[in-house]
Amino acid sequence: GIEVVAVAASTSAEVADAALALCSSQIDAVCQIPGHLTASSFPSIAQAARRVRLPIFAFQSSQARAGATVVLARDYGDGGREAGLIAARVMRGESPASIPFQLVSKTRLIVNVEAARSSGLTLPAALIARADEVIGQ
Repeated sequence: GIEVVAVAASTSAEVADAALALCSSQIDAVCQIPGHLTASSFPSIAQAARRVRLPIFAFQSSQARAGATVVLARDYGDGGREAGLIAARVMRGESPASIPFQLVSKTRLIVNVEAARSSGLTLPAALIARADEVIGQ
């Protein structure tokens, strides 16, 4: 089974301390939950995880290059294109109230083979083949 271990933090300094404490405990991986505080403090989280060779799972594309092992992120480029198409519909006279709300529909899977290797994790070939982007191969 999976057990979630959470540590609270309210400031970037607290994130660094919390990451060190979390990574020093008996955990198998770090999953960085999206948010402004943890996103801006990601280098501290990555450094703490690297110190003890833990893989990191994250949800922002940029974090794959910053040391995350596997990232599943919304494709904001695709979201921008979708927003542009909706704007064009409105500009052609369609009522915004008649256009249904849409979430960003496409997600990107990014794997960092180098980060996986440094944490002692072997990524399955099927996962690498399915990835939209592979870093460090």
